[in-house]
Amino acid sequence: MSDIYIYPTDTVWGIGGDIFDNKTYLEIAKIKGTDTSKPLSILFYSVEHLLEYFEIDKVFGKEWLETFFSLEATLGVPLTLAKTEIPKHVSCGSSFVCLRVLKDEILREIIQKVGSPISTTSLNLTGQAPCIDENEAKKFHQQYAPDCKFLNLNSLKPSGHSSSILLMKENGEFQFLREGFRVNEVKEHIKLLPA
Repeated sequence: MSDIYIYPTDTVWGIGGDIFDNKTYLEIAKIKGTDTSKPLSILFYSVEHLLEYFEIDKVFGKEWLETFFSLEATLGVPLTLAKTEIPKHVSCGSSFVCLRVLKDEILREIIQKVGSPISTTSLNLTGQAPCIDENEAKKFHQQYAPDCKFLNLNSLKPSGHSSSILLMKENGEFQFLREGFRVNEVKEHIKLLPA
């Protein structure tokens, strides 16, 4: 089995692994009891890292992206903006993919060790609430995913809220797929984009 990691994020605990390894995707789906047609988000350790894979800096400036991802937000973009081919198992037939950035030194080391961004999804069984504290995550790890690597990232403490998911459509318009706890801040931040 490829390495699969369990880790805290800014919102809830997550599980993920190498986006280019289909076995990782299938194993995560098996652990969660999720249908294999469910897309995953892609996790990067910095905005610079994200921009190596997606040509979005012409639409969103680097500083705008830094603030956006600090607001417990996920950005959906058209796959046409990818600089490299994104595996079909990540987008599951969608023409969009969701992106997240989490700044953490241990996470950076893991992603660099994997050699690619990692897929990410919430740590939970399908239909149940995501794990939001370390004890819940440890129990899940022991019971459902003992072969996964457990990371305790001291700099990341989950808020317990789902992220806001903002989708940029092909025509440049925006749509919220999910409004998270900090959605009002995200809406204000969108106003700073050039028209």
